[in-house]
Amino acid sequence: MTGHVQAPARAGRERTPASAHEAPPGAARALPMIAVLVLCAAAMAFGEWGAELGLSELSVYKVLRLVHIVVAVIAFGSTFGIPVLMPLAGRGGVATLRVALHFAEQLEEKIVVPGSLLVAATGGGLILSDLSGYQDDLPAWIIVAIALWVIAAVVAFAVQNPAVKRALAVLEDADDTGPVPQALGPIAGQLDRVGKVLALLAILSLFLMTWRPGLW
Repeated sequence: MTGHVQAPARAGRERTPASAHEAPPGAARALPMIAVLVLCAAAMAFGEWGAELGLSELSVYKVLRLVHIVVAVIAFGSTFGIPVLMPLAGRGGVATLRVALHFAEQLEEKIVVPGSLLVAATGGGLILSDLSGYQDDLPAWIIVAIALWVIAAVVAFAVQNPAVKRALAVLEDADDTGPVPQALGPIAGQLDRVGKVLALLAILSLFLMTWRPGLW
């Protein structure tokens, strides 16, 4: 009589093979980004030629400014929850932390990056609007805001994104019920510091957009 031998459970994360009918990851990511770029081009064109559609210059300016501020609040404001989420996820163990990192990655890919591009595009549309008076002479606060946007984009793409991917790689084969790998410690510290820098840049950018110092 032979007994039933049960295969040992894998400690790491199971990998599911991709379906033959699924779109390639690159194509799935490219389509939303193309849509965002089209919206960005439309926003800048609306700022330049919106008045020719029968709208008043003031209406064009107000629409662009509303979209500019709302998208900025959504894109930048959504990132402020990550520094709160990560320590809580770390106390929940490997599986919870892995989910939190994937959430942060998806948040940046689907909300922060498209939103940042749309903020830049609507900002460009506002500058191109005749009502702004900024076409020939940009005030200092706009130049500073653009510089802050560029710095935040560089930090996010060159530092934060690679750090998140390294953290996910460390957790990829970690036991869901085991302790958090020690190798994650330095990466978590880097993400914490970068998150604080990006939060500060976001606050400064929102301050400049709303306060618009007129004495510079």
